[in-house]
Parts: sequence; C-alpha cells; structure tokens
Amino acid sequence: MERQEVNFISIPIKKPDKLSWFSALTKYITESYAEDAKKYNQDCNLLDSLRQRCLEQEQVENPLVLEDLSIYFNQLSFLGSKFPSDVRLINKWGLLFIH
Repeated sequence: MERQEVNFISIPIKKPDKLSWFSALTKYITESYAEDAKKYNQDCNLLDSLRQRCLEQEQVENPLVLEDLSIYFNQLSFLGSKFPSDVRLINKWGLLFIH
C-alpha cells in the first residue's frame, strides 16, 4: 500500500486584543437595572480572566483547556439569555499576515 502525502498550509491563529467584559457589563447593569454594579465586580473579573485564560491556551487537546473553553462557552450562553444583544463590546482583530 502506498503512503499518500497530504500537504497542509499552516495559518497562524488570529489573536484578538484584550476585551473587557467588566467595563461593558457593569456599565450596563448600572444604567439598565439601577443596581450597584459593585455587587458583580468579582463575577465580571472572573469572566475576564476566564476569557484571557482561554485565549492564551496553545493545546486545545488538553482536557483542562477543553474544560475552560466549555465553562467560558456556558457563561457566554448564560449572558446571552440575560442581557440583550445591544450591549456593545469592541473586539478588534489584527491583520493576520503582517510580518
């Protein structure tokens, strides 16, 4: 049996700039619900740190990385059910092929 050779093009993964859930969510809570957003500071900070941890991971096959990604996805799904889509978060993507 002949061995078939498969050629793949390696493309670097896009890396976004830092995004802060904290500022957008606490501002929205204060303006829309007239609540003291300080009650949610710890939760918003945890969401920010979880996002950053997920973005810094290199090996997606690692079970711990998959667990972090799963938790982050679940948190985003929960936020999507509690907050309308008009909460504005700016996420800048850089150009991929600049050396």
